[in-house]
Amino acid sequence: MRINKDSFAILNKSETPSVFRVNISEEVVKIEEKVEGNLYGDVLVFSDSMEDAFDIGVQYRDVIDYLLFFDKESQKVVVLGEPEKPVLSIEEIFGRIQKIFKDFEERKEQVKLSKEIENCLEEGKFGIFEAPTGTGKSLAYLIPSILYAKKHSLKVVVSTNTINLQRQLMEKDLPVLKNIIDFNAKVALGRSNYLCKRKVDSIFEKGNLFLFEDGSYEKLKSFVNSTKTGVKAEFFTSDTTIDETLWESVASTSLTCAHTKCPYYKNRCFYYKARALLESADLIVANHHIVLSDALVKEAGVLPDYDAVIFDEAHNLEKNATNYFTQTVSTAEISKLLDRLYIKKKRKEAGLLSDIAEDKNKTECVSYIKEVRRAIEDVLEFFGGFKQDEITVNADNLYKIKPHINALSDTVSNLSLKLKHWKDSVDISAIAQSLSDYSDALNLFFENEVSDIKWIKKTKTYVHFNITPLSISEALRENIYERAESVIFTSATISVNGNFDFFKKTVGVDTANEFIAENNFDYDSTSKLVITSDTPFPDSPEYANALSKCIVSIAKGIKNIDAGALILFTSYRMLNKTYELSCERLESLGFVVLRQGDFDNFETLKEFKKNRSFLFATSSFWEGIDVKGDALSIVFITRLPFEVPNTPVESSRYEVMKRQGVNAFIEYSLPKAVLKFRQGFGRLIRDKNDRGVILVTDSRIIRKTYGKVFVDSLPKLKKEVIKTNEIKDSICSFFGSC
Repeated sequence: MRINKDSFAILNKSETPSVFRVNISEEVVKIEEKVEGNLYGDVLVFSDSMEDAFDIGVQYRDVIDYLLFFDKESQKVVVLGEPEKPVLSIEEIFGRIQKIFKDFEERKEQVKLSKEIENCLEEGKFGIFEAPTGTGKSLAYLIPSILYAKKHSLKVVVSTNTINLQRQLMEKDLPVLKNIIDFNAKVALGRSNYLCKRKVDSIFEKGNLFLFEDGSYEKLKSFVNSTKTGVKAEFFTSDTTIDETLWESVASTSLTCAHTKCPYYKNRCFYYKARALLESADLIVANHHIVLSDALVKEAGVLPDYDAVIFDEAHNLEKNATNYFTQTVSTAEISKLLDRLYIKKKRKEAGLLSDIAEDKNKTECVSYIKEVRRAIEDVLEFFGGFKQDEITVNADNLYKIKPHINALSDTVSNLSLKLKHWKDSVDISAIAQSLSDYSDALNLFFENEVSDIKWIKKTKTYVHFNITPLSISEALRENIYERAESVIFTSATISVNGNFDFFKKTVGVDTANEFIAENNFDYDSTSKLVITSDTPFPDSPEYANALSKCIVSIAKGIKNIDAGALILFTSYRMLNKTYELSCERLESLGFVVLRQGDFDNFETLKEFKKNRSFLFATSSFWEGIDVKGDALSIVFITRLPFEVPNTPVESSRYEVMKRQGVNAFIEYSLPKAVLKFRQGFGRLIRDKNDRGVILVTDSRIIRKTYGKVFVDSLPKLKKEVIKTNEIKDSICSFFGSC
């Protein structure tokens, strides 16, 4: 705690001993009045002896809350005693929030959800909970998590999919609870987000001329001298022009950590200082990537031991886990390691080997590095001859691919073995281990493991060799579920047809407590679903033209009111084609026209919120964006969001299901599409005062039998099936805008 400026002046004018009644707010102490006797509440003692303060504490222990002592010598506040805060129930906490924050609404489903999560945590069970927009999901899981952690002196991890939600938790939700509950919450960052001081010293001492060609040396030096945290985001915030390669050369990693041999180990190391703060936390906010990586790479040790984990935005967990449990060998990453070892430009040497005196071992190593570079060039040339960018490795093409992978693996392995000559060098040994791991992973391509998908992704500049598990269920069981007593999954959209069967199957959960909160919004009076019956099927060559006409009709329907529209696509090709056909017409009607990709997503969304706009978007804009009010009055879903099973991973999973006699479309593709459809719909109503129309022109939703699953997945609302030439009138009728 610290004394505010005015109170500090009062103390400096006061004689010792003196006693003051104080007000404490957000760790700042403000003197209210000087008192003699009749002490109660929060009290500060200003004295030459701490014994005076203890005597007062004993005498008035029944009525004093905080007992503070101002140390004249150090000029600091010492907390000698603090009130025991009563353990509040979930209902009492929500009640206090309502009293403190007048605009906070009481929501019965929020309390119900919170109690359900509390039961799961206390009983050590798994839970799957759906909380539609407006439920207040974040507070509903934060409150029982904190209560559980404090009660049992354990840690709970909250894992999110997006940075936006992390920020909301840390900057909005948790500060609200800090007014009511005493707890410690910290954000966990991946280890590579922290600067390694030892590596910086090495670079400054030995130098890498090519890293500093753009003046980055001074920028890095300035950052090292000023930073308190050593965090990557802080470095790049100060200068966004710095090359990512520079950070990679100074980032902390488990492989390059010198541990007790490092002069900065533990107390002066940015990573270990952050790790120590996590050890003291009750609640740790992380993302799915960190939780999965920490579980998979135990030696990484980012997270301390925890008892429970809550996955918010859990509908993304299968995708996150698929990506993370994919083992990848990248020619680009191998090349970066080679550059860190040795690089020569314009007769100048740089890299870890450049400072080693010339001898037989160094000469052989440099020769091996050249061999690896040639093997990479061969791989790029060979795979450049394939028409497709993603190639599934199978019995038909393995004989062609194998010699090139073998050559790369062998040269990488030879270099790795040679580097062991410098085993006393932490950095060279780390590169040797990484190269050895890459060689071993490449050799796995030839093992007949039926539970894995072997596939290759190539561009003009790199080739990725990937091994992905057919199912991520077992990986989650081994790495997450066996570690935690309780695992909670929650999302606004996690059920299909009112049950969690699909989700449980994809993430490998057999039994769990389940709860679907009722909608907090009255969709029936605030929204309308409009479906066109005569639009061509999406695969028709006329579809883009038909979409453009529909978009112009929307614009004509809202041109007289302050409203905007979000147009959601499933491919950039159709997005761009429709945008080109529609842009001029929309601008002539007075609208700002935005397209995802023209600016970064944050800037695009900012522009959308402040203008009467039409935003053409795909992928990430189907979920995670929160636009309240008139700026988003219409969501136009141009196509039912089925994933086309043409990627190696999806097509392989389809083939396995077919061989097992499973209808892959009904059991896998349809549920995934329904969840994405619900996410798109969820962009419309974000507040109880919002009103809007959702338009669907993919007529399969009414022409195909499976279309009913999409419609039934939405909350109860008005539905209207019309012709495309009736769109304008339908919108005018809803908004009363014509």
